[in-house]
Amino acid sequence: MLFFTSLTNYSFRKALSLWLLSNLGGTVLLTLDFALDRPADFSIGLFSGLLAALVSLVVLPLCVPLFSLLGQLPTCSARRTIGTAAVLGCYALTNFFVLHHLPVVDLRSLLTMSLPYLAAALAAVYFLCEPAPPRFQNA
Repeated sequence: MLFFTSLTNYSFRKALSLWLLSNLGGTVLLTLDFALDRPADFSIGLFSGLLAALVSLVVLPLCVPLFSLLGQLPTCSARRTIGTAAVLGCYALTNFFVLHHLPVVDLRSLLTMSLPYLAAALAAVYFLCEPAPPRFQNA
């Protein structure tokens, strides 16, 4: 029971870290993108980042089982591969739903707003899927 609790704690911390890093990184990249064109538009990037963080907070509990699975894999490359596939799948699924259910003009404008978050999430997965968790160090 103690192992399950520590694995759930580990998974929740990793999922929360992924959420935080991808939203902070994506918001910074998006804000820079808006501010480089017209410095007065930086607030659009900040507001979009806040909205993205609030919306993506709903998906956070779905990441905990993913990190439970990743925590049980012995190799770093397997963890990074599955984490990257999960991020790409969630990104594609989210963009599909946004494109079909929200008044977005076209795919290009959607990708302009969402690509910074994909880049930040992929960097976060690479950073968070470090070499083996402590229980695999001696194996």
